[in-house]
Amino acid sequence: MSKENTSTKRTFVVDGTTYAVRRPTVLEIRLADERRSLSFNKALQRGDLLREQLDTALEMSDTRAGMVSMLGSRSELDSNTCEGKADSARFNSLFSSCLVYEESGEVYFKGGLDEYLEKQEDNVASVGATEFYYLISG
Repeated sequence: MSKENTSTKRTFVVDGTTYAVRRPTVLEIRLADERRSLSFNKALQRGDLLREQLDTALEMSDTRAGMVSMLGSRSELDSNTCEGKADSARFNSLFSSCLVYEESGEVYFKGGLDEYLEKQEDNVASVGATEFYYLISG
């Protein structure tokens, strides 16, 4: 609970004890300003962000998050377009031919595309598809 006594202090009670906060003196303000300057300079020398830079960074972060969300939504929707389905068919065809055993070079899916489509949940297929995507995407 707080109440204002005068323009120079405020009193408040906590657990039955009364406390007060008073306005700082000119000397206290000057010392606090000096400490602030020292702290600011140290932080600046360390490379800490300025508030202006923080505001820009936060704005960029919000923008980036919005873009990622929109791109995710677009990707989901794109997979239902003619082009998206065609791209998926191309990728699946290439991948089912290009996943091989390292040592022998033998194709993993001997049954070709049909076998891959039946076994897409196979761990080798899942990891391989991701690696293949990175390979062909550069």
